[in-house]
Amino acid sequence: AIRRLNEAHGGANTPTSGYHETVTAAYVTLIAAFLAAADAGEPLDERIARLLASPLADRAVLLRFWSRDTLMSPAARAAWVPPDLAPLALPP
Repeated sequence: AIRRLNEAHGGANTPTSGYHETVTAAYVTLIAAFLAAADAGEPLDERIARLLASPLADRAVLLRFWSRDTLMSPAARAAWVPPDLAPLALPP
């Protein structure tokens, strides 16, 4: 669906641009782990503020787990590629 949305807005999904499966799946996994570890009674706005103040908000957070070459490869864009530096987990 994200690929179709990109195309509907004039974007292209190519080996070097557009939808990126590994990046999308990694962020979904990390954010789900962050929310699962949160206090269920904590208000949503406070959870969001903590998320945005955490290492997950760092643009380079995925480079803790993948080398740049692996993460930016056409293979990682097209399908899930496991981390090549460290297991995917919430950063400390």
